[in-house]
Amino acid sequence: IALRNELNDDLPLTIRANYGTVLVASLFGARVEQVEDNPPWVRSFKSLDEFHASLESNPDDIYQGWIPKVFDLYTFYHQVLNDYPNLKECLNITLPDLQGPIDTLELLRGSDIFSDFLIDPEIVTESLPKITRAQINIANGLKKLVVEKEEGYNHQHGFTIKGNLLIRNDSSMMLSPDLYQEYVAPFDQELMQSLGGGAIHSCGKIDHIISSFLDLPSIESFDFGQSHLNDMDNIYPLARERKIPLIRVQPTAEELETGSICKKFPTGVSLFYEAKSFEEARFLVQEYKKKK
Repeated sequence: IALRNELNDDLPLTIRANYGTVLVASLFGARVEQVEDNPPWVRSFKSLDEFHASLESNPDDIYQGWIPKVFDLYTFYHQVLNDYPNLKECLNITLPDLQGPIDTLELLRGSDIFSDFLIDPEIVTESLPKITRAQINIANGLKKLVVEKEEGYNHQHGFTIKGNLLIRNDSSMMLSPDLYQEYVAPFDQELMQSLGGGAIHSCGKIDHIISSFLDLPSIESFDFGQSHLNDMDNIYPLARERKIPLIRVQPTAEELETGSICKKFPTGVSLFYEAKSFEEARFLVQEYKKKK
């Protein structure tokens, strides 16, 4: 952001409370750890009894765990920005990372959750409604402190994302489409629908499950972690047919320089390229804008 005037990129100005992935899990008494200046992390419960006890937390009481830290930081943002009206006018103050129902469940339960789907699915069906409710409550509670300049959009990872919330759904890549659709999809849908539409993010190779994401009635865009690991020639037509934008599609330097990426994806994508230097970034931005 500090170099945007020299680079002439089109990324939005955004700020958020960055407490890593722990926020919703902390409401359920998750053991949060932090080492030096690394992002905080959750150490999952050692026993099933501890895990079940965590679900006794009241999902309607959002002032638990690390959530008060979030409210305090957003209040601080507003207080400081009152002294900088020009910056306040152009800055998006967006939601923190609230993960998603299955990702939070994995933080609480650990890797055992994946065998639970087959061996003891009641653990999943008991947990996901409470986690979803807590996430909805937190997101709604933060509405008065969030400032999005474009209605119906939120700003995550430095990008404009269609939808009022971005669900992190990395754990679902470990599931079959059938398991996702039966157990997880109803809660992703409930979460996005409750907030007036949303988006889904997932890292990794997700070719086998992305169609299930795109079939959710309330999804409005999809955010990649590593689009280059996936078969974009198959995914793009699916998204285009459903009119679902694809966020952070990763082109090659050659595709940007020649403009061929625009022919490959003529509409409905935003592009992300990790330049090796500032000079390369400026060159590719200039060349891309000439060709597109």
